[in-house]
Amino acid sequence: MPNVSATTTISTDPPYNPLATGFNNFIVTAQFPTPTDFGDSCSWLYGGELDSGSGAQFYSGVFSGCDPPAPGTYDSITCIEQTIDGTNYTITTLTITQPLVAGNINIEVRCIISTNTPGPINRTVQDCSSSLPYDVIVDATSRIFNSPGNFACSNGGKLFNSNSTMMTSSDTTCLASAEWSGQDNLQCWTAPSVSLASASIDGNKLTLVEGNDLNLTCNYDDVIPAGKTSRFYIGRNLSYTRTQGLPFILSPIQRSDNNKIVSCQAITPYTDLYPASARSSEYTLDVFYISSSVINKIETSQFVIEASESNYLLRSDQQLTMNCTPSDANPPATCSWQLCSDSRCQTLTSDGGCLITVDLNASSNVTCAAENIVGNVTSAEQTVNVVPAERQVQFNVTGSNVTNDGSINSTTYLGESIMISCSVSYENELNTAYLIKLPNNSMISQPSKLFSSLTRDDSGDYICSTNDQFGSFNAAIYLNVIYAPQEDDVTTSDDCNGWYVGQSGASCSVVFYSNPSSQFVSLTNNDQPVTTDGMMTIKSNGDEQTFEFQKNEVTSSDNGTYTLTVQSSNKYIFYHNVQIIFHIIVADEPPPTPGLSIGAIIGISCGVAIIFISVAAYAVFRWRRGTKMENESGSIYTNEHHNQIPLDQPAYIEVVGNDSTQMNSHNQSHYEVVGPAQDDNGYLVVNGNTSGDVTKETSNFQPETGNAGYVVLNGRHDAESNNHGNASSSSKRYENIDGAYDDVITAPHPHTENESKTYENIEHHDVHPDV
Repeated sequence: MPNVSATTTISTDPPYNPLATGFNNFIVTAQFPTPTDFGDSCSWLYGGELDSGSGAQFYSGVFSGCDPPAPGTYDSITCIEQTIDGTNYTITTLTITQPLVAGNINIEVRCIISTNTPGPINRTVQDCSSSLPYDVIVDATSRIFNSPGNFACSNGGKLFNSNSTMMTSSDTTCLASAEWSGQDNLQCWTAPSVSLASASIDGNKLTLVEGNDLNLTCNYDDVIPAGKTSRFYIGRNLSYTRTQGLPFILSPIQRSDNNKIVSCQAITPYTDLYPASARSSEYTLDVFYISSSVINKIETSQFVIEASESNYLLRSDQQLTMNCTPSDANPPATCSWQLCSDSRCQTLTSDGGCLITVDLNASSNVTCAAENIVGNVTSAEQTVNVVPAERQVQFNVTGSNVTNDGSINSTTYLGESIMISCSVSYENELNTAYLIKLPNNSMISQPSKLFSSLTRDDSGDYICSTNDQFGSFNAAIYLNVIYAPQEDDVTTSDDCNGWYVGQSGASCSVVFYSNPSSQFVSLTNNDQPVTTDGMMTIKSNGDEQTFEFQKNEVTSSDNGTYTLTVQSSNKYIFYHNVQIIFHIIVADEPPPTPGLSIGAIIGISCGVAIIFISVAAYAVFRWRRGTKMENESGSIYTNEHHNQIPLDQPAYIEVVGNDSTQMNSHNQSHYEVVGPAQDDNGYLVVNGNTSGDVTKETSNFQPETGNAGYVVLNGRHDAESNNHGNASSSSKRYENIDGAYDDVITAPHPHTENESKTYENIEHHDVHPDV
């Protein structure tokens, strides 16, 4: 049988590969030239999951032609003959009427003789897929032909069409082509997983040092749809866009960037629709920096004051508290202090952070430093001057002719101009107030006084008292004004004018003033040296000098002008002798007697003598008895109107107090033993002079400044003390107790000229109205 040369074709409907499981009425059409051999026959052959492979004959010989069988269980076959362009064709169809079963099917047309027949064709029969490209999945109970289902995204994304429009419905159906309806170009859009990369990341922080660069990279996965850029966020308001894969550099990092939140975002079509998506984790910028400045704050108080800018005063018995306060630092700074004194420095730290309390032993320059891992910064230098709790008052006398003995005594001359000045350390910074007490008990509230021309009354004790925030202090100076006797300051007794010839025991007294005392004198009368059958003496009572000239028998030659030549006891003080002129008038007869009878004169004399003896005896009795008696005036008993202590009687000093505060009323007296005094183990040692006077000085009795309830017993003249150098500056304190007599100094033994005796302090004493 000749070969069929015409073209053969075979086609399917639908022309899919694969086919959906359960699809029925699958049609296969074959067209081929009709066989011309008489013995030839053609059949449909199909196998695999359809049957065993035996087919059904649909063509039988050239005379019978098309002879399709009746429809079978699985299939139906048709056959026709048709002339096309002069060629006879056999056109046959095979319809598989039963639902297809998953697997593979092979279909062909086979003629016994002809070799040019269609086929074979192969088809895969399968369920509609459960997953599609682009992370699309189908949720369906069955996956065979015409089964319903729903599209979904396996990655949690959202369903989009290929034109970037969101899919409005997820419903679908399994088609004959084993595809789901609408699955073409369907995509699942998701936000990429994004991470921020930096070498500075430490936990949830980006740790940097101020001035360095911040280097960031934004990494994210390839997703649908893909992205090409990254956006970096710094804080709330700053964002920077970079091409994907390129780093972002912020330079330099500043302390103002500290605590800013840093992140990045992948920029894709998806994030354009959902701006909050595709963000990395957030990190906090931890910028390390040191303080731009630091201040050392010194806490002030009553005894810690700011004298001027960066200059403080600290009383030595107080502590210094300092607070080192950095303006800012990250991480927090530790504090230390450097104290430098006399080129020696020490560094101090505090367990309490930046607050420290120290004992400062010497004036120092102080700085504090704040330090962390970035570096350190130091405060401005401050000076703390340590002021002694007990400040020494400087009390000086200056002038062209002033001699200071190096302690508390200054010597100068009458008529000189001097300056007395008082000062104490840090007086300006502490606004120190001054009070100077003068020998005449007047007060001046100035630190100095100018004496343009000294008088003899300017000799004495000068006491300077200071008062300020850091305390009250005293100092004293004894000013010794040296002068020679002055002719205009001489007094002669009335006896000098009442001599008469033949008078027995006539005397003439001349009183003058000299400092130091004048012990060397000579006397002339009418330029002739005077000799006497009586005596010539000179007595000293302080700077008061008394020259007494006595004659056992007066002659007419004693009449005349006398010249008393006085020489200082220290020839180096006065360079010339001083001459004092006085007159003695000698009468020829005694003066007339007053008009009383001799009997009356004798009676009066006897009465006076008896009264005097009685009073003296009572006084001696009261002095020796030693029992306490008090009166209003609070005075002291003496046996002489000028308060001279008898050599065989004890002396008393009385201090009368009221309420421990005021000591200046009329009944509060102060008695001082005149003469150099020395404090010796609870006793007052008095170097007696010729008379051993006790002087009543009410105005010397004053409360000590700043010590209410105490009184000061002031020394006089050259008084010295083992305490601070002068009785008026060392000032023994006598406490007032319930208004009683504060202190009494009694002499248990008499004293004589130029002897030193000890006067014991006792609680009580006798008092008696002044005589």
